[in-house]
Amino acid sequence: MMIYGGAPNKDVNWALAITRRESAFRNDAYSSAGARGLMQILPSTAKYLHKKSVSRLELHNPSLNTRLGTAYLGDLKARMNGNWVLATASYNAGYYRVRDWLPDQPMPLDIWIELVPYHETRDYLKAVLAYQQIYQLINGGNENIFDALVEMTISKQD
Repeated sequence: MMIYGGAPNKDVNWALAITRRESAFRNDAYSSAGARGLMQILPSTAKYLHKKSVSRLELHNPSLNTRLGTAYLGDLKARMNGNWVLATASYNAGYYRVRDWLPDQPMPLDIWIELVPYHETRDYLKAVLAYQQIYQLINGGNENIFDALVEMTISKQD
């Protein structure tokens, strides 16, 4: 899995973490909102990314689903000025909601996460970050992703 806008290994671990949280790696997963497949892609999101309609059945195809999901992550990351944590929150709650949650003044990432108004998104962020660290270690990396997060601040300028 390659995600646009970042280092391949880190991006693979990010995509794996998102996939683990979204579907627990079940390509037949579906949600009450209509999201489908490994990365839980909505048909409307698939149409936006693929530039044509994609059937619900097609969204269960692992290759297509991960291609669309990682492209969407890359799109969100670019829209969030390269901030993959904000892109992760956007993947769960939506880009415009996350933009609305950004504080005017910079604040530490860990405090911002605790102030996210959606309990589901707070839990989602924490789980994805933990899974990402796990996949980092499983895939032979010795980098602690949390080291980079300690210094991260969040604000409307992000």
